Amino acid sequence: MQVHFIDVGQGDCSLILTEDTAVLIDCGEKSKMPDVYKYLMSMGITHLDYLICTHPHSDHIGGMAKLLDFFTTDCIIMPDIPGNMTVTTFSYTNLLKTAERKNIPIRLVYTTDEIKVKDSYTIDIIAPVNDYEEINNYSIVCRIKNGVHSFLFTGDIEKAAEEDIIRAGKDIRANVIKVPHHGSDTSSTEDFLYEVMPDYSVICCGEGNDYDHPHKEIMALYRGFGIDTYVTAFNGNIVFVSKDNKLSVVSEY
Repeated sequence: MQVHFIDVGQGDCSLILTEDTAVLIDCGEKSKMPDVYKYLMSMGITHLDYLICTHPHSDHIGGMAKLLDFFTTDCIIMPDIPGNMTVTTFSYTNLLKTAERKNIPIRLVYTTDEIKVKDSYTIDIIAPVNDYEEINNYSIVCRIKNGVHSFLFTGDIEKAAEEDIIRAGKDIRANVIKVPHHGSDTSSTEDFLYEVMPDYSVICCGEGNDYDHPHKEIMALYRGFGIDTYVTAFNGNIVFVSKDNKLSVVSEY
């Protein structure tokens, strides 16, 4: 299994590859779609088994609708967001219209769900587990295991969601964590890190972004836990390879 954290500036984009499967989690802003397109084509990908939209913010799904003009997919995965929090952003509504036009099914996932990716592996849905006032906390959190190695993808969850995930008692241990919310101090509580106990962390953010991500105190927290941390703003594209009992990582810079 290869897990690619694609540099899309201030946004998220992760690609999970096995010999015969490809799953994309988020894809950054629409302006970054050409970069994602080129990256996927360089991997020889024309079809995505699943396209996971962690939540409806444009820095995560801005380019998804356009991406579907070039790549087919079996299904789009989304969180179940309550009707009173209906999202009307162009990125989100355009994605829904594109999926309808292309007859692509949309699957709303819950914490009891496990998504089988052919016979290769299972995506375990961890969150959302509660109702929230902040849409970031509705982010899909999922865990993928390949042999002895596991990867945790966290979208933009904040402290409230982290606390609920811990209380839910699901296994969130992972060798690699995609750091919540671009390394913001709204997330990454010590209790959450104690539960995950990763060897590596990846922060997806843009160089010189307006939010000062990653926040200094979060970088210090991960260093304090002895976690080897990569940042797309500094390291570019980051690729983990899980094979047999070995986990290796290489970055663009």
